[in-house]
Amino acid sequence: AEANTPEQSLFTPHNGLTSDDVYAFAMQFVLRGRTPELRSVASKVAQSLFCSVASDELNGLFLRFVDGPLREIGRLGCASIDYLEMLQSFVSEYGVSPSVGVGKAQLVVVSCFTQQINTMSRILHSEEMGVMEVETENGKIMKKRF
Repeated sequence: AEANTPEQSLFTPHNGLTSDDVYAFAMQFVLRGRTPELRSVASKVAQSLFCSVASDELNGLFLRFVDGPLREIGRLGCASIDYLEMLQSFVSEYGVSPSVGVGKAQLVVVSCFTQQINTMSRILHSEEMGVMEVETENGKIMKKRF
């Protein structure tokens, strides 16, 4: 069978990309890309590659996208927005497919969310958060909490 699109030609049997390659690309460039521009462009490339992944491999790919990477998002902060948008696009496009079990990811998502909220709470209530050194009129340095 001849490929109709460039994406399909990338996935030709024996020499083409696999779902492992798509996963590695997304991790390296969408989640951990060094610049916002790289992450944004890589997200669009990854989204266009999803349509060429075999339908029986979509669920495994989705679960891999959710399991480990969601645990990194808390550390990455705003730098992970492109990854989350890519994941949202994946769910919007393929989440209704019977081969993709979005419900299986709920425990991981809830666990990661809870962990991130707990971490934020610890940071906000730590001794160092909200403390600023202020110089008074007589030249003394004081620490003020805000």
